[in-house]
Amino acid sequence: MNCHRFRLNLWKPLLALALLAPLAGARDLPAGVAWIHEFREPIQSEVVVAGEMAIVLVGKDMCALRACDGTLVWKVPVGRGGLELREGLVVYREAWRQHFYDPRDGHLVWEFSHDQCLCQSTPGRIWYVSKGQMFAREVRTGKILWQRTQPEGMFEFWPDQEGFFASFQGYRKVERHTFAGQVTRLAWTAEAMRRTRAGWLVTAGLGTSLVNEQGRVLWNRPGLHTTRIVGQVLVGTQLGLEGFELTSGRRLWQREHYYSRFALDRFLVLNKWTQLVFCDARSGATVRRIYGDHNMRPVATPDSINLLAWPGSLTRYRKSDLREITRWPSLIANYPYEVEVPDGSYGGGRSYHPYHTTLAVLGAGSGQVTFDGPPELELLRHRDGILVKGRNLRQVELALYAKGELVERRLLKLPAADPGSSEICKFAVAHGTYQLVARSRGLLTRQEFEL
Repeated sequence: MNCHRFRLNLWKPLLALALLAPLAGARDLPAGVAWIHEFREPIQSEVVVAGEMAIVLVGKDMCALRACDGTLVWKVPVGRGGLELREGLVVYREAWRQHFYDPRDGHLVWEFSHDQCLCQSTPGRIWYVSKGQMFAREVRTGKILWQRTQPEGMFEFWPDQEGFFASFQGYRKVERHTFAGQVTRLAWTAEAMRRTRAGWLVTAGLGTSLVNEQGRVLWNRPGLHTTRIVGQVLVGTQLGLEGFELTSGRRLWQREHYYSRFALDRFLVLNKWTQLVFCDARSGATVRRIYGDHNMRPVATPDSINLLAWPGSLTRYRKSDLREITRWPSLIANYPYEVEVPDGSYGGGRSYHPYHTTLAVLGAGSGQVTFDGPPELELLRHRDGILVKGRNLRQVELALYAKGELVERRLLKLPAADPGSSEICKFAVAHGTYQLVARSRGLLTRQEFEL
């Protein structure tokens, strides 16, 4: 008789929980959120989108997720490096070696090694120096298109369609080499060069110049350094923070100096610890200040700016005037310690926002959460309450019963991939025997505790 009554008391809360709690398969995300994937290890890179695949470095693996729903399609062990997309191939970079992968199935197409930092690229080609020889190879196939002996004493080089500029050890004097074999010694030095629509932007010491394809100086700004290009405006540090017309070098504006800044679509963004200052690149005027924390990561889409900020919130702003459109305040589980937050990215109509082990995606998609492994859930007695331990869960539904009657229901959020992910639950109840039922992702765990 006592045993029969105990069974009734045990199954009554389970039946109530099964009827009232949402089904594990119906964990839909809010409208506008394409999907979320929870990894077991920290995300190490931006996401690159190639066709129907979203590829990202996680731990020491390169992982490809289906862009429409976040399902893991393939995984390749690589190491710790960087990712980029060239001519439809995914390029994994590590030290002085580059590997080119097919994004459809992850097979290696070709690879090469180069000397130190002597590696550059132009549309469709990769240029590098290896063992005293200069090479130009086709990106898609790795076929060698051009080869010659490295000029003696060459320190760095920058190729284009007609030839290459080369700087030399010592005073960084520059020569212009054409593919026809003509060599011209130039009257200026270079530490770095960038190809722009207006010509080559040259940095030397604390000065910046613009030169044409033949090496003729179009304008020079002594003292201008740490530059960024925003549209057709060159932003750099000289007398404070200044903006210059790229084609002419004419000063457009001047404002207070910020040490951290970057270009985002048509905006110059100044990062001032807990705020992002969005500025108009042509005038230097502030468009909007957005306050948050030092880990804010904005992504530009064709019609919006999507911003990831602590503690795991995502906000969409209208690009035209930076007015807030939608906010998802607790989309990503927060961590009680400093975590890695790589930059976000955009591709294929979706914006990708990595946060430690979580990848949240905005746009069209399945609206589901996918995980790298099976769910794990455990309930343990703790001196301060009940310890709930879980992995690959995101959240746990808790129901506390006394003699078959519901006392309290609680929704507990857990970081999905943290191996030590746990929370202590305190229940303000009278002393006695209670049954705690926990449910998440199809797992159902029950245990009796003296509280």
